[in-house]
Amino acid sequence: MNQWLNSAWLRAKALFKRRQLDRDLEDELRFHLAMREEKLKAAGVNPEEARYATRRRFGNSFSLKEVCREMWTFAWLEDFGQDVRYTLRAMRKNPGFTAVVLVTLALGIGASTAVFSVVDPLLCRRVPWPKDDRLVSFG
Repeated sequence: MNQWLNSAWLRAKALFKRRQLDRDLEDELRFHLAMREEKLKAAGVNPEEARYATRRRFGNSFSLKEVCREMWTFAWLEDFGQDVRYTLRAMRKNPGFTAVVLVTLALGIGASTAVFSVVDPLLCRRVPWPKDDRLVSFG
């Protein structure tokens, strides 16, 4: 339990220090690439070939960054925030479409509520008569 709380606390802090953590991650990846390149140069590999071999062996740096970010942040929360910002931008860009969507949602929710308000007492609840468990329906 304590480890989970510690992990959650570190991830929450990472939400507010995103830029610093991104810079640190970029520096660390650059350091590892440079160290591997130097190791190959020391082994006698051509500097240009050492650079390309290092890049090939290290892999896609963008996917590595994404994996690292997923480990120290709440990726789902960041994705949700990006989705909300994108939605708000799209709604601001097309106000007519936004109005139609909002009216449609309001009418749909209102109609569903009205139908449930009628159906619930009639079909879902017990009838308010004495000995209602003895009532029989034909048909």
